[in-house]
Amino acid sequence: MLRIVALLNRRARAMPRRSPRTSVTPALSIAKTTDSALTPAMSIKDAMRAFDDTESDTLIVVDSLDHRRLLGTLNEAYATRRYAEEMERNQSF
Repeated sequence: MLRIVALLNRRARAMPRRSPRTSVTPALSIAKTTDSALTPAMSIKDAMRAFDDTESDTLIVVDSLDHRRLLGTLNEAYATRRYAEEMERNQSF
């Protein structure tokens, strides 16, 4: 089963490293909704359901729903593409 943590790990390796910024914008200040968050343990089906429920293109990924330490974001288009790639890869075996 494809988990969100696998999507984050692959995306992190593909992203170039950036130099530290002098000013940082808190994630919550630009969030459309603070009610919905993903955790690495959730399945891709859980994530897709959350995208549908919130009608958001991007959701935050937090360490746990209790602590809510920001780990990153997950974009619906990226998640859908990776899910399709994984399904295709599994069918070829």
